[in-house]
Amino acid sequence: MNKVLVTFLLAACFLVGTMGVFNQDGYCEEAPLILEIRVSGLEQVDSSVVMTGFGLSPGDVFSFETVRKGVSNLYSLGYFADIATEAEEVEGGVILKLVLAENPRIVGIKFEGVKGIDEEKLKEKLTVKENDFYTERVIFAQKKAIVAAYREEGFPLATVTSVRTRERDEGKLEVTFEVDEGEKVKVKAIEFEGNDSFQASRLRKVMDTRVKTWWRGGKFKQQTLDEDLEKIVKFYQSQGLRDAKVTGHQLTYSEDKKHLFIAISVEEGRLYYMGNTQWQGNKALGTEELAGLIAYEEGEHYDIEKIEKTLTDVYSLYAEHGYIFVGVDREEKVTDGAVDMRFSIEEGEPSHIRQVRIAGNEKTKEKVVRRELMVRPGQLFRRSTLVRSQRDVYTLGFFEDVLIDYQVNEPPDIDLIFRVKEKQTGTATAGAGFTSDAGLTGFVELGHNNLFGNGQSVMLHVERGSKRNNLDLSFTEPWFLDTPTSVGIDVFSMDRRRDVYDELRKGGGIRVGRPLPWIDYSRLYVSYSLQDITLKNFVSGYEGGLDEVDWPQRTSTIETAFVRNSTDSPFYPSKGSRFSVNTEFSGGLLGGDQNFHKHIVDFRWYRNVFWRTVLLTRLRVGGMDAYNHYERVPQYERFRLGGTTVDFLRGYPDYEIVPDDNLRWEDGQLIRWPGGRLMSVLTLEYQFPIAEPLHGLFFLDIGDTWNNENEIDLSGFKKGAGFGLRLEIPMLGQVGFDYGYGFDRTEGGKWEPHFIMGRLF
Repeated sequence: MNKVLVTFLLAACFLVGTMGVFNQDGYCEEAPLILEIRVSGLEQVDSSVVMTGFGLSPGDVFSFETVRKGVSNLYSLGYFADIATEAEEVEGGVILKLVLAENPRIVGIKFEGVKGIDEEKLKEKLTVKENDFYTERVIFAQKKAIVAAYREEGFPLATVTSVRTRERDEGKLEVTFEVDEGEKVKVKAIEFEGNDSFQASRLRKVMDTRVKTWWRGGKFKQQTLDEDLEKIVKFYQSQGLRDAKVTGHQLTYSEDKKHLFIAISVEEGRLYYMGNTQWQGNKALGTEELAGLIAYEEGEHYDIEKIEKTLTDVYSLYAEHGYIFVGVDREEKVTDGAVDMRFSIEEGEPSHIRQVRIAGNEKTKEKVVRRELMVRPGQLFRRSTLVRSQRDVYTLGFFEDVLIDYQVNEPPDIDLIFRVKEKQTGTATAGAGFTSDAGLTGFVELGHNNLFGNGQSVMLHVERGSKRNNLDLSFTEPWFLDTPTSVGIDVFSMDRRRDVYDELRKGGGIRVGRPLPWIDYSRLYVSYSLQDITLKNFVSGYEGGLDEVDWPQRTSTIETAFVRNSTDSPFYPSKGSRFSVNTEFSGGLLGGDQNFHKHIVDFRWYRNVFWRTVLLTRLRVGGMDAYNHYERVPQYERFRLGGTTVDFLRGYPDYEIVPDDNLRWEDGQLIRWPGGRLMSVLTLEYQFPIAEPLHGLFFLDIGDTWNNENEIDLSGFKKGAGFGLRLEIPMLGQVGFDYGYGFDRTEGGKWEPHFIMGRLF
């Protein structure tokens, strides 16, 4: 135990020849002054820290009480094991001496008996770090932190049996925590007592603590159980049992301490119903407007969840009108089983936005973020515009997270702060890859979608392989001349081996896009491209006529695209939709050797199912034709489904699905050529996180392609189903692997792997 030695030597109290008399406050009637404070015994602590903590300075009046408080303050720092003080009388006052003995420093932290938790992870749970001072209070806190960490991992019986110290050097200690982990218990059973209205199986579904099964671990955490007990009460209160409560719970361990049995006692109480609802204090919003937010109906059973939803909607509506400091009190009055509600509202004054600040953007220039915001200084605060601004900044794709904070400087007006966390946006990769379309290839890719922090994107991709030799260069300015008009250019050379021929495309294009203010979340794009196409090295036995064409053929195309994207994330959307209509016009007045038009409608709908799982429904429909009946759509532009390259349908090789009438055998080889003028693909995909940034999915693809409308037969759709993985890799982007089973392949059902670089959806 630390020992305090306080010795005060006062020979006189500055009265000639006699001791002074102290008053009730501890001061001498003629109190001496502190002339000097001398500190000794310091090895590692700076003297300025001591003087600041002590709280006394030369010139202050000396007293027992102030010195005692100063010593107490120094002990609270945790730096010192022993403190002695002396007061020496000198002419004109006293010299105060502090003799200090420092606590030792912790220079090493070790564990013994730790197996169930990674030691580095356990160290992160400690509040003490190496080079901190050693005190009994500090060590006691670490023991509690270790036990808490074990409880989080399902070791409720873990204890710290002892703490050993070993002196390395003078004043330096190595600390070892000896841990008895106990067994990692699994929940064997959860039973209830007093549950007359609901079966135990129904109550167990409310809980996050689950019984161990072959597909579920049965992990136990005390904190989770505590939260579950609150959820049980809330469940009862949402079913009309307003007075329900958990009266207790008991934990019983098996003899081997490996299994846990949980018994929960409840008291349900009587059934209540919703009565009438009154509003009080509302001036800015009318009673009828507020009444429209009521989530419950008079006469139905009491439901706390609907009551809370009503409150939430009231707060949201007031926030939409600028009243962010509104207060709503709920009062319940029970009469013969009916619960009358009265909401008392204290509106306050509406808030305006004084400033909008951006924080955390170390690379991204502030204007890139600010130009996406709908909120402006001086505006009346509106919740909807704030949420929309947060969404628009996040969908830039530059940030891992976008948080909103606010400060009140001149009530009721506020300053808004957008706190962004930047992610890696550049790519500089080189390596080899394999896809079902290109085989083995080597590639070099340099790109950035936030060039110099300006929000511009640039990409250079060079790929060489046995089936593919590509060069792509693109640049996009999203805010041309500081207007919301995007401008982009593309230059490309693609030489790839197809199943029927080798295809070489060389050309370039320019793109312009702009948001449509009268249709929310939407943009309109217009682009022009000019390319020369050469087909060569046709397979043996080919009789399609393209081998007799005078290549290259020039294609001059103007394309329009309408895109409406209300999804909540550019990476893994969980809600919202994306709708696009693409129309291409080639030839005609634009010149070139080919004359046709193509149209594709693509709709994707994302819905959160539960937890963080998402169901994607996607429908893609396309059609193309020539301008005149005597002209033909180029065969190499038609729709050929399969794989994940262009017109996807997983479970089948790339370009395998063509109209049945276009299949033919030549020299013992099945030729799937040409594609169809019409196509449709429906996709259902169930997505779920595994361990960030790894996601998994299950999919079902259904689609087909036809030469004309008369061939459409819903019973002939090709089907593919399987599973896949997606991984977000810094400096590379999203990569994936899908493994699909094609049910309607010509040779019979078969599995097909698909390697994916970039985003498929």
